[in-house]
Amino acid sequence: MLAQYKRISNIAAGVFLIALPLLIVLGQYQGPDSHPLLVVTFKAVLVIFVGSFSYALWAYAKSKGYLGGIGVLLALLNILGLLILLFLPDKTARTKDQERGQASQDL
Repeated sequence: MLAQYKRISNIAAGVFLIALPLLIVLGQYQGPDSHPLLVVTFKAVLVIFVGSFSYALWAYAKSKGYLGGIGVLLALLNILGLLILLFLPDKTARTKDQERGQASQDL
């Protein structure tokens, strides 16, 4: 895995996990007579929630050597997409092993 993208993915996942309980709490108070500030806050946290989840899966796909768009598309499947991404093989490990093998053959 590429460490720089894995770190980005971990940070975005942390933001996602912080936003989740906020959404649950704010969602409890939604109704037809909700205060407008509460509605705006809920929508803002929802955007942060969806954006951080998509960004985390984008970065995780990049860290495994895939196009980031695959991670964003898998984010549309929610938890199922995350599971698919977890079980995809790591392309960067094979590349590094092939480079090591090529370097030892050159010696």
